[in-house]
Amino acid sequence: MGARMCCFKNVQELRESVISRVGSLSRVGSLTGSRIEVGDDLAVRPVHGLVANRMGMLYQGVKDESVSEVVTPRGTSLSEVPIKRLAPGKWQATGIHKHQATKVGLRRLDIMLDGKDADVFPDTYIMKKKLLQDIIDGRMQFNAVPLSDVSAAQYDVRQLSLVQVLRIRVRNLDCDFTGEVHKSFMSMVDAKLFEEVGRKAMGNASVPDGQSLVELGMHALSLLAISTRIPAPVSWVWWLSSSCRLYFDVTSFSCVSSSFPVGGVLEATDYGKRDVVSNTEMMDWQIKHVLQEEDLKTYKAFSRSNSKLILGDVISTKVLAESLEGLRSDGSRPPLWASQRTSPRSQETTPVNAAS
Repeated sequence: MGARMCCFKNVQELRESVISRVGSLSRVGSLTGSRIEVGDDLAVRPVHGLVANRMGMLYQGVKDESVSEVVTPRGTSLSEVPIKRLAPGKWQATGIHKHQATKVGLRRLDIMLDGKDADVFPDTYIMKKKLLQDIIDGRMQFNAVPLSDVSAAQYDVRQLSLVQVLRIRVRNLDCDFTGEVHKSFMSMVDAKLFEEVGRKAMGNASVPDGQSLVELGMHALSLLAISTRIPAPVSWVWWLSSSCRLYFDVTSFSCVSSSFPVGGVLEATDYGKRDVVSNTEMMDWQIKHVLQEEDLKTYKAFSRSNSKLILGDVISTKVLAESLEGLRSDGSRPPLWASQRTSPRSQETTPVNAAS
């Protein structure tokens, strides 16, 4: 009897709450008639008409709010990479984390592509085409999409173009998603995005063995981000392997030639260090304007200058031996940025939406 009285009391409180929100009984009619299910084990009887509908909507609203993921931006967006001029034709890019430079590059690339053909979808079946189009166009906020729709749209991401996934990501760069469903969706967007960015950056060049389009795409975005502060020259020297040196044109965002460009190129030496505790890397690039091809570093010199110990590594005999072996190498080892400076104890790379 006590349990039944408690249940009755809860039902009465629920009924009174509903009545207070929809108005007086004189406007909604009498509470006689039909039955409404408001939960798995809670039923209110008798209710009728508007009160029944309103009660159902209110209860469902409470359920939706309990699983909603309100996501807000984390602060002012970084629009450019801090650049310090060291001397004529020499600069230093420092003072930010590398993933922040990636964000700058993504925003710049989105401006360059200007959403061209963002409304063009492949002929294959896409379950959530209308939803994805609304997110791309900004008609719907991603954090307002029901979880079931976000989950259903995950597999459609593979069918999207570079322009489409880029626009989705840029619209949500400064949001920190805590829910697993939203995080899973954005992980799929990132994988597709950086692969497409790397493919565009390579142009007609072949991807060397041991390197991925994702890694190459992230490096190209760093080059683009720095070029927002160093407008000329527009080309960067890019060593892909000991036998492959290309020149990356930021205006077309692609490796356009293996011939030394007129006006020279920018050459970067990466002194950034990764902290294995926070799994983030501070950017520290030394950049030089090279006017003559013969003044460029050899691959051996480039590889040596871009190789260093990771912060947090244990300084052991083995670590020192491997480091010395790298200094004596014949240049066959790829530059360290190509592997994202992944720690031996942590194979994860820094996510794009890491804390700014």
